[in-house]
Amino acid sequence: INELTSKDASFINIDPICSTLNIHSIPIYGVEVSPQSIIFYVEERHIAEQLTIADMEIYHKIELRELTDLKWTKETLKHLSPNVCKLLQRANKISYWVAQTILLQEKGVERSKALSKMIKIAFHLANMCNFNALMGVLAGLNMAPISRLKHAFASLPKKTLEALTRISQYQDPSQGFRFLRNTTKNSDTLVPYLGTYLTDLVAIDENSEFVKVANCPDLINFYKYHLVHTSINELLQYKNTIAPDYKKREPIYTILYDLHPALTDKELYQSSLDVEPRE
Repeated sequence: INELTSKDASFINIDPICSTLNIHSIPIYGVEVSPQSIIFYVEERHIAEQLTIADMEIYHKIELRELTDLKWTKETLKHLSPNVCKLLQRANKISYWVAQTILLQEKGVERSKALSKMIKIAFHLANMCNFNALMGVLAGLNMAPISRLKHAFASLPKKTLEALTRISQYQDPSQGFRFLRNTTKNSDTLVPYLGTYLTDLVAIDENSEFVKVANCPDLINFYKYHLVHTSINELLQYKNTIAPDYKKREPIYTILYDLHPALTDKELYQSSLDVEPRE
């Protein structure tokens, strides 16, 4: 197993693994692999492709009506925005998957290897223009239990750290995430980051529905609805992007589609302290 690399092995076709997935081991390349170690047996590009296929499937199901009236923010209306909620939750699940995968590695060298792997996955996601999964991975790398792992980061090659610095620009919040927004608009975007557009829609909604004019009855604030229309159209326009011919690869596709990180924030931080105690 130690001599097996993703370049030497070819993907095998097996039935998708769903609820019957063994939490202790997964059959891949003819060997039993623990869930937290599976990333070592698959090339970073292939992992990014499977994440992108999964995200695209959800993104393309989002309908205009899911984005009106801030349905995703209201408990009584969330069921009317199923795909918006699912894509939002997916970015969050990806971040926890990243943190959990790194922290569950028993040896320091394995944690460093997992950390490097996640950075390379993020780099591929940026090149593929899947900004939703990219932001999820970056969020995971920036979670406190991960960012405090000084020894793991110190052992990374210089080129890997430089790559992390470059892709971290996407998380720069200055000027309303200007770098992320400009890159999204000027690229063949496959999946935009939902968060920026939903934040815009919430901000627009705070404007009054009516405009007061002296000596006149209240007038409908058509400019507000124009902004809502523009924002929603910008979010959904990337459905028209011609996607590369990515192929689903089982079982990795199903594993990455059905992410269910088990550790809580408290457990993640405790795991971080266990592997790298405070100095």
